[in-house]
Amino acid sequence: MDVTTQLIRHVLNSNLEAIPEQAIERAKLSILDTIACAIGGSNDPIAR
Repeated sequence: MDVTTQLIRHVLNSNLEAIPEQAIERAKLSILDTIACAIGGSNDPIAR
């Protein structure tokens, strides 16, 4: 079994209630930060 399959199985078998609220909030902020950086940098000449 490859690493990708192992990761997918782990995620699918995870219990959302077992994840601490602080970790969920941090993940949300990280995703928003990534999106904001992508949008902000999309008009930069080096990105083209």
